[in-house]
Amino acid sequence: MRIHEPYFRSSRKLARGIVLVMAACLVSMDAAAVDPDPPKRPDFSPPSMSSKWKLTLGGSLVFFDTRAAWSPRGTAGTVIELEDTLGLEEHIGTFNVSALYRVNRRHSLELAITDMDRSATRVIDEDVEWGDYVFRADGVVTSDFGVRVFKLSWRYNFSDADRLQAGFLAGLSTFDISVSLRGEGRLQSDDGQESIEEVVESADVIAPVPVVGFFLDYGLKPRLALHFRTNILDLSISSRHGRVIESAFGIEYAVTDRFGIGAGVGGTDIEYNSDKDDEKLGLRFRFNTVGVFASFMF
Repeated sequence: MRIHEPYFRSSRKLARGIVLVMAACLVSMDAAAVDPDPPKRPDFSPPSMSSKWKLTLGGSLVFFDTRAAWSPRGTAGTVIELEDTLGLEEHIGTFNVSALYRVNRRHSLELAITDMDRSATRVIDEDVEWGDYVFRADGVVTSDFGVRVFKLSWRYNFSDADRLQAGFLAGLSTFDISVSLRGEGRLQSDDGQESIEEVVESADVIAPVPVVGFFLDYGLKPRLALHFRTNILDLSISSRHGRVIESAFGIEYAVTDRFGIGAGVGGTDIEYNSDKDDEKLGLRFRFNTVGVFASFMF
């Protein structure tokens, strides 16, 4: 069989071309495998996590569970379930305000204020001991329960990623709590005689409580961020003991670089006991929140 010279030359050129193409592919694949700087996932920071100033105005639905006992004269006192016994509302609407200032990438300061007041008037079903008096069953009792919370926190961010801020927080939470009962109280004199009087008995607590905790802010998208924080403290000083456990979770969307909206849930558990001189005061205060908020960033 005879092979024509033109065909043989074309075959050799084709084979040479295939070898060169394969060699080029192998070189490029090897270069890609040893590339010291592969493409990185693009980083970003939502406006709610990068603005110098952030002001937040919110409204929440708050669900309560409150118990208290107070005896100025050293007796044990009776624990009162304020919602069940006195008829205080189990849930109310309230507002909260907070301001955050970022000193730099690592450090920031935050101030938050919340006000929660409730009152009720009802005919009580059983005798209620509060302070120096026993409010008699089948009597009309008006009760007031007020709580104002002021929180000042310093935050330290240990993350180097723009879309993630996580770190520790420390600060001071001040709880201004007052419980007042007004109605017909039964008073027993030293000689054993009982009298019925219209009385008002109030107990007030201002408890500045240092707190420590953890926070995490994460950018899901360039305008969408998740926020989480938790505080915890269990502390005894002299005749006083306080415990605070707080946590909050929220999601926020930046409509513009200056305005955002969001929603969140939270829970707080406060326990305070004081046994100073002859006065005994105990308070267990729990509340959960579900709310929405608007934020303004500068």
